[in-house]
Amino acid sequence: MKEIIIINKTAINKELQEIETELGNLIEGRLYQRRKSFYYRARQKDITITKQPDLIRQFCRRAYLNSRKSQLENNLNQPVAKHNNKMPRQLIAELPNAYQSVPEQYFYHPSVEKFRSNPPRMNTLYQENAKYIHNGVTYRSMSEREIAQKLNENNIPFYYDARFSTGATDLSPDFYIINPFTGKYFLWEHFGSFNIPSYGERMNDKLATYTKIDFIENDNLIVTFEHRLRDTNRIQVLIDQVIWR
Repeated sequence: MKEIIIINKTAINKELQEIETELGNLIEGRLYQRRKSFYYRARQKDITITKQPDLIRQFCRRAYLNSRKSQLENNLNQPVAKHNNKMPRQLIAELPNAYQSVPEQYFYHPSVEKFRSNPPRMNTLYQENAKYIHNGVTYRSMSEREIAQKLNENNIPFYYDARFSTGATDLSPDFYIINPFTGKYFLWEHFGSFNIPSYGERMNDKLATYTKIDFIENDNLIVTFEHRLRDTNRIQVLIDQVIWR
């Protein structure tokens, strides 16, 4: 069966508006490098900013946003066959040489720092089932550990088994995730024990709650099941199709 690709023009236009707003708050110009020194040009003068990482970050962020903007505008106006589907790192790799010698986090959305510095409370339920370790964190299933490994390989910040509130609603997703380039939040739920009726009821209640607060599957919510995740390559496919798209 031929794959049907749905273009969400509303989402594209929303991101374009967000990009325009953020660009309006960033310094104008582009980054240059001479040997190990960074500078930009203003009024036909070279201004050295090697010791001003915040300014360097602004130029990096501007360059990435302009590249992403061009990508989105192309995809909005071109047929699917001519879409630019490059991932963020591929867009960065095409920027001028000055941008290739800075850390990747210089291109990140400003909300990433807040996400990392304000960890949510951790869920204390079902900890007796956690026995699979990765990077000092214990996961309840091998599949959840595989998801965490893939997220780390992609440099995607996340919290496992977090508890936090959105308005009057308490959430406890398996993975609470932020796209480091867009600042968009995602939840990832991995389900397993369908032979236990109470588990199925909790699953349905959880998914219904997410829908009520606008976490929609394959938009900002990823849902996986143990019996469908035996091929771990599926994890990277979901990351590419949902988080990185």
